[in-house]
Amino acid sequence: MIKSKLLWKVSGLEILVIFWFVVNGASVSMTHPTTHYLQFLGIVPLAIGIAFYLTKTKKWPHFFSFQQNMSFKTRILFLSPLLLYLLIILIGNKGVHGSSIVDLVLILLTQTLVIAFVEEMVFRGFILNLLLAKSYKVAVLLSSFLFAFTHSLNMLSGQSVANTIF
Repeated sequence: MIKSKLLWKVSGLEILVIFWFVVNGASVSMTHPTTHYLQFLGIVPLAIGIAFYLTKTKKWPHFFSFQQNMSFKTRILFLSPLLLYLLIILIGNKGVHGSSIVDLVLILLTQTLVIAFVEEMVFRGFILNLLLAKSYKVAVLLSSFLFAFTHSLNMLSGQSVANTIF
């Protein structure tokens, strides 16, 4: 059984992320931003908070350690699932749609520097590392479940199952 203090930490992180995304979603519903990247501006304070925490506690190297002597082939091997995923999205969306190159760059920056940073730090950074003290299997399964659960909440706002999965 997961210890009570650990359970509170994991639950608190999950509730924080859900709360932040719900508030951001409500804001988007009320303001109807004109461009896609503006939909995620409400997440920026959370990303700044995480970056501040990592800086204050000097934990950047703990979460962002890269093997310096990795060969190009090995890097491509590790990146291949991401590249496959991006290819599937590109094919599924029938290309990249943006009103301008600037909008496209802003969307990509928002998605990678804000959304991906927050999700990866919370689920695969904080929660996974907290749960690793319990066991490897529990850590991977529970952090993956919480990641999936959080994303499944998108369906409450009318997002299709296919869009939620992909």
